[in-house]
Amino acid sequence: MTIEDRIYLRSAYKTLLNGSNKFISPYSIMDWKEEMSPIEFETWKVIRGIGMPFKPEFPVGKYFLDFANNQQKIGIECDSAMYHTDKSKDLVRDQDLYKLGWKIFRITGRECNKIPERTLSEIIKDQQIYNCDISNELDDYFMNTVDGVLDAIDIFYFNRLPYFQHMDYVIKTLDAHRLIKFPIEQ
Repeated sequence: MTIEDRIYLRSAYKTLLNGSNKFISPYSIMDWKEEMSPIEFETWKVIRGIGMPFKPEFPVGKYFLDFANNQQKIGIECDSAMYHTDKSKDLVRDQDLYKLGWKIFRITGRECNKIPERTLSEIIKDQQIYNCDISNELDDYFMNTVDGVLDAIDIFYFNRLPYFQHMDYVIKTLDAHRLIKFPIEQ
């Protein structure tokens, strides 16, 4: 993304938000498929599939977050091995954003590219029908797939499944996908 694109994005988000915290359609800003990396686009497809209220390439201070919810101040960063080799830079960035009130969760390129064998609802349904142990499958789903990490964020912060009985996996996932050890609380 060029400097001109970033200047345009700052202006477009400022205009569209117009001082409110209402959700705006990110599709009205630009063609995201053309601007996103492959792992960002895979993450974007899952965000849209779940229906999470996140905006792509959202400006916060001197940074742009891959995906952000400005109401909850939650950011998602997709970390490819090519661009995120220096964890200390990511740590400084996350600390700066935390000082601004943001919680940043990081998803690796490997997790973005791993397609889960089954959806969370299919895993839970098997437990309900067959009364079987799903702990290994839940752990793999939440800890190793973009779908799982995003489901954990959605369940915890957006109350998608208010009676979800496996919150320990959600909290473990959130804890493992942050560099700054901010409190995991709603």
